[in-house]
Amino acid sequence: MIKPLLDRVTVPLEQALAEAKLKPEDIDTIEMVGGCTRVPILKEKISEFFGKPLSFTLNQDEAVARGCAFSCAILSPVFRVRDFAVHDIVNYPIEFTWEQAPEIPDEATSLTVFNKGNVMPSTKILTFYRKQPFDIEARYAKPEGLPGKANPWIGRFSVKGVTPGADDDFATCKLRARLNLHGVLNIESGYYVEDVEVEEPIPEKEGEATDTDAPNGEAAEGKPKMRKVKKQVRKGDLPISSGTAGLDPATKERLSEKENSMFMEDKLVADTEDKKNELESHIYELRDKIDGVYSEFASEDEKTKLKAKLDETEDWLYEDGEDTTKAVYISKMDDIRFIAGPIIQRHAEKVEAERMAVLKAQEEAAARKRAEQEAAKQSATPPAAADAEMKDADAASNGQKDGDGDELMPEVEEAS
Repeated sequence: MIKPLLDRVTVPLEQALAEAKLKPEDIDTIEMVGGCTRVPILKEKISEFFGKPLSFTLNQDEAVARGCAFSCAILSPVFRVRDFAVHDIVNYPIEFTWEQAPEIPDEATSLTVFNKGNVMPSTKILTFYRKQPFDIEARYAKPEGLPGKANPWIGRFSVKGVTPGADDDFATCKLRARLNLHGVLNIESGYYVEDVEVEEPIPEKEGEATDTDAPNGEAAEGKPKMRKVKKQVRKGDLPISSGTAGLDPATKERLSEKENSMFMEDKLVADTEDKKNELESHIYELRDKIDGVYSEFASEDEKTKLKAKLDETEDWLYEDGEDTTKAVYISKMDDIRFIAGPIIQRHAEKVEAERMAVLKAQEEAAARKRAEQEAAKQSATPPAAADAEMKDADAASNGQKDGDGDELMPEVEEAS
């Protein structure tokens, strides 16, 4: 049944060896990662291909994920990890295409710039001879090798500001194409150069003077011989505008709606599972409490009805209710709460009454304590202070004066 699949196992192995220009006997160790590699017949097929036993020293499920996390930590400025060099390569070759210049009939119109296996990041300089602005396009060179139905077109780059050179000659335009660490292609910059004639000294090995070369046997003068050479000198920048592959608004809207729909479906599945677990937990909790903390708050008839409802719901949950909708679980929960609600309410009222009684007792105790502290404070006041206050009051009454400033004397009346 799985023979057609097993026959395909060795195809990527042969391709990998061919690209690496190696033979099976050149391989020292075959390390297995990934959950599917645990299939016995698959391991046997791979071991047979290489003629060596397989190695399982890594965590097959987490090796790739941990490697990705470590690579992220290397790139992040927040983490500091050991220095490792990670070299990624181009998996799908990238080519540039352009329209042929009318003045150059034999000019090629395409070039594969980044070949498969090219290490990233990578920068290439493209040279064009033009008299006017031009466009170039980037695309994957082998669309048939792309996964799924991926669009092979990458982008279009418009080079502006190109004008003819001296004597209406071609301008030499150079474009800097870069494939960054993440595999993103871009034309970073463009500039044009001109050939300028400059003088430079001739190296001694080419123009070394000897005594016999000098007239009348005189030694050659110290001046070095010069020659004129042409060099390319950067003269100015070329503006570049880019346009990359994108989706039309209608497609974006459709995909956005599809993503939202999938999100809501996932959320509904999670919510349904939560309600199912909540119903199951509620059944176990009530069954335990009805003969415990809720026992004194329920009549025998209420206990009988609640237990029967719990048993009925539990049986349904493990049979017809194993896979149903969120609304059904909520409905079953409401049925249980309709019976258990009054019992739970009575228990809650008693708990609240006990809590309020405790708070009242604490407040009364605190009030008594404050009264005792105040009484103790007053009883601790020294008697001397009270006597001093009385003396001051007597002195004030004995020292009163009349309106003329004379001291008032106490009146004495004779008894008749």
